[in-house]
Amino acid sequence: MGLIADGAVSGPAAKEVLEALVAGGGKPAEIVARLCLDRKTDAGALEALVDAALAENPDKVAAFRAGRTGLLGFFVGAVVKAAGGRADPAKVKEIVSARLG
Repeated sequence: MGLIADGAVSGPAAKEVLEALVAGGGKPAEIVARLCLDRKTDAGALEALVDAALAENPDKVAAFRAGRTGLLGFFVGAVVKAAGGRADPAKVKEIVSARLG
């Protein structure tokens, strides 16, 4: 599906699109819009979610800065979860790294 290759939707979202296509047809891009399955890539919105995740976990921020760099995945996961699975993990990782760096 071109939407996955373009980074417009995640794998699970693409599965939902496929199910909707089988059930009722239509155009994939229209289904993505109708079901609000597109990825959040707006830097401002992602930055706000990252800031919230960091503020909610000061102990993990301190641990990261003390050398537990594996916590990067924790923060990315927390932001993606807060965005309902719609945040682009690569962009989130970039923002988290910048904030914690």
